[in-house]
Amino acid sequence: FAIQNGETYTIRVEDTAWLDNYIRVGANGYEAKYDVVSQCYVAAGQCRPSLAGAVPRFPSARWFELVCGIGDFVWKLQQVADATLERYLPLRESELIQTFFSVGTGRSFLANFTGELVCFANDADALYWNNRGSIAINVSRTSWPPIPRTNARSLLADPLYSS
Repeated sequence: FAIQNGETYTIRVEDTAWLDNYIRVGANGYEAKYDVVSQCYVAAGQCRPSLAGAVPRFPSARWFELVCGIGDFVWKLQQVADATLERYLPLRESELIQTFFSVGTGRSFLANFTGELVCFANDADALYWNNRGSIAINVSRTSWPPIPRTNARSLLADPLYSS
């Protein structure tokens, strides 16, 4: 979904059916805390030894929370179309991370960047292998008109519109 700087958008989660390993998770994700007695990280009431030392991709969001970012990913589209690049677009993670924001089950935001909206479950890079499922979201631009101001008098003075 194309995002334009200065425009307002709303993201709504329509359906959640994803799992972090064996834990069914909603778009708000879950908290993981270290339990001294069991000596492991506990999340959703279960011991999660794989979380020891792991850091989620966006540390200020909860584990498996829906997180989005805005980046420029059309730079490799021609190579994908020509089949000189695999059938996925590589992310410029160093650029994308600066635009991350938590969404959870929904959020409205004023875009500070122009580019493609990319959303994901907030997990650690090395732990995406055990994730399953999908999430359906609805993204809509809520600002209108798409330009800050229209000068109607200059449009009416244009010969194209004055006949």
